Amino acid sequence: MNQLGRLTVAVPAVALGISAMVAIPAAATASSTAAHACANSEMVYRPQSAFPDTARGRVAYRGQNNVIERAVLCLVNQARAQQRPPLAPLQSGLSLKGMKPGLANVAYRHASDAARIRWWGTVAEVKQRSKVNCVPIKDPNKPVQGTDKCNPHINPVDGSTEKSRVESVGFGRNCRNYGYAENTYTWAGADGITPKAAVGWWLQSREHREAILKPAFTDMQVAVAWGSADPATGATVPALTYVQLLSYCHRK
Repeated sequence: MNQLGRLTVAVPAVALGISAMVAIPAAATASSTAAHACANSEMVYRPQSAFPDTARGRVAYRGQNNVIERAVLCLVNQARAQQRPPLAPLQSGLSLKGMKPGLANVAYRHASDAARIRWWGTVAEVKQRSKVNCVPIKDPNKPVQGTDKCNPHINPVDGSTEKSRVESVGFGRNCRNYGYAENTYTWAGADGITPKAAVGWWLQSREHREAILKPAFTDMQVAVAWGSADPATGATVPALTYVQLLSYCHRK
């Protein structure tokens, strides 16, 4: 099992990346701030085969992403509300006025690519099992070779980064200044693929918690894809891959 993510922030005029080391705990456990009051926070995503092969079944299958996004939003906003002073709640892209579909698609494509290519693991394992050469996570103590973990934010097939993906849909173009962060998470096993498990792990990781609790952020998109992005999990199911995009845009 594996969970991965790194914070990246864009700042006024130019998007700049800030790298952070990735923590990989032995298990996904819920944070003390995870809420019992959030609907569907322990929802286990089901594969397409679990739904009827009808128009209604296909709609129900795709609708799981929206249910999970609302649950993640609720859990994140509860964590923000527990800060002193309380932080303003995030919206699910509503304040971006037309940008939500673009950013939502960015998150969904990255989650889908990760679950299909499966490069969120060690450099050696990804090369052996997934047959791709990933970009290692940078390590200030190893400036040349980096760590033995693949960077989940750099797609090894098309070379895209969180910066290039976000800006490919025009985000930031009409902003006086703007910012974004991308958090990622993947797990195999029913207990670890719920919104509560994903948010719980993010809140226990310093870099991801800082992104979620950043006062400047106003919006959030979450996308999930069936399957694990870590090749070490093999064919274990159920498995799910999450991508969370946090952002703000101060209009010109």
